[in-house]
Amino acid sequence: MRVDGLMVLTGAAIVGGYLLYRNAAAIGDKVNPTSTNNIVYQGVNAVGDILNDGGDNDNFSLGAWLWEITHPEQVRAEQELFQ
Repeated sequence: MRVDGLMVLTGAAIVGGYLLYRNAAAIGDKVNPTSTNNIVYQGVNAVGDILNDGGDNDNFSLGAWLWEITHPEQVRAEQELFQ
């Protein structure tokens, strides 16, 4: 029997499907858009954290940054209040 591309592709699909089935909960949490464990959410915040102040100190959130950009008057008022 000769192994061709379709057989390899079928085998890879079966193994991949089995691995997805076994790890569905962990994978589901990584792609859930409402989860803080979402891989894109963590990646964006990690890059933003480095770009924010040059340090990896987990003090950046994309949502907070967007709010600050869209509400500059409130940010200024809060900064004056806490100085």
